Amino acid sequence: MSNSRWLVTSVASLLAMWVLSGCIVVTGWGFGPKHWIEATEEIVLPAASVDELSAKTRNGSIKIQGVSDSNEEIVVKVKIKAGGSSAEDAQDCLDAIHIETRREDGVQKVSWIYTREKRNSWSAAVSFDVSLPGNTAVTSRTHNGAVVVSRVHGSVEATTHNGKMTLDKLSGSVRGETHNGAIVVDVASDDVHLLTHNGGIKARIENYTTVSGSIETHNGGVQVSFAGNPSTQVRCKTHNGGISHQDLGFTSFESTKRSLTGKLGSGRGRLKLETHNGSIRLRNDGIDRSL
Repeated sequence: MSNSRWLVTSVASLLAMWVLSGCIVVTGWGFGPKHWIEATEEIVLPAASVDELSAKTRNGSIKIQGVSDSNEEIVVKVKIKAGGSSAEDAQDCLDAIHIETRREDGVQKVSWIYTREKRNSWSAAVSFDVSLPGNTAVTSRTHNGAVVVSRVHGSVEATTHNGKMTLDKLSGSVRGETHNGAIVVDVASDDVHLLTHNGGIKARIENYTTVSGSIETHNGGVQVSFAGNPSTQVRCKTHNGGISHQDLGFTSFESTKRSLTGKLGSGRGRLKLETHNGSIRLRNDGIDRSL
């Protein structure tokens, strides 16, 4: 494992603004640390015998990108923002942050901890930017921050409490959940489960076999585009909002003002779409009916 850290910037002014996860916090008025220090760190881990990567942070974004399956390394780029009541206090916060990398039963875990008791004056955001072999399974979790996972064909499970989620060019099973934020997905998967409590969901599903799963939001619209030759029974329901569909070639089709059921292909899969407050839109984005 190779490891290097460089101090990038030091000591924000009293009235500086800190931007994290789309929110702006004005320091200097008693709302948080008055001084900030940033540092970066790069960690290179062997990819051999790693079946899954687990990345976890409290505050900060997570970005994971698959590269060649034969790649022999997992590269973790870390960005740390440490804050305190003074420049010295911010430096103490930074010095207390330790990036943990440990392997258990084929799972490479990446997270961070404070190595001593956290002071009330401290605040930190730690973001991970990871490249890894594309056939690695991925689990990622952050409380406050965006999540991006791309070009992975192992299974993916991603969670954020507050932040947008982007899942792009995935082909394994997909599970994504955010409490507050939109979800944007482009997958070639037969198992898709997406949930947001507050935010819209936009998904493109390209598949030539059975598609099953659920796509749900409590407050927001749902837009799903189908491509390839998917086989599934689509069941849509909205409590407050309409349902529309475009050129999908449904069979065994039934609809009401707030619900829709239709069969694509042989209808072997089961795909549930639901929103409590918002509309549902279904469309054809390249369904191949010649197959």
